[in-house]
Amino acid sequence: MDAGVPAADRLTTTIGNSRALITVTSRRAAASDWVAAELSRGHDERVQMSGFAFVRLRIDDIDAASAWPGLAHLSWLDVPDGDITLQVACEILCRLQGRSRSSDVDANTKDVYVSRGTREGEAALGEAVCSRLAAPEHGFRLIGDAPDHPSYSPDRVRHIVRGCARAPDSY
Repeated sequence: MDAGVPAADRLTTTIGNSRALITVTSRRAAASDWVAAELSRGHDERVQMSGFAFVRLRIDDIDAASAWPGLAHLSWLDVPDGDITLQVACEILCRLQGRSRSSDVDANTKDVYVSRGTREGEAALGEAVCSRLAAPEHGFRLIGDAPDHPSYSPDRVRHIVRGCARAPDSY
């Protein structure tokens, strides 16, 4: 954000230039005018811009409907104590993709590029996360690089993802 620009203008511009907004809310956040402005702007952007993802996380027992009545109709993901479980991570990915986990999984399968450790001590956790994400009910098709590839390159990732692209009618 640029210095000297009023915070409200920066917030509007920054969120308007984004494709998604993830907010983390709590009892403490309910007292913040800034959080209220972020939530309001995120909701407005979601209403006005097709494809804008607005994900709301709740880290304690805040009654979001009472704290932000204008957003009472929206669903919130509970993340007690900030512990993002595999289930919550899958739900966040689904919402960022603009769908609920339960909706037309086969018709709406989304490709997700996965980078994970394969060394001893890392591999088991990476495998567990990938196995969970690849479960049919989540609707993700995982794409990754060869475990023995020596370096990371954004161009290589784009090439891999393009190479895995499916014809539109196969989605």
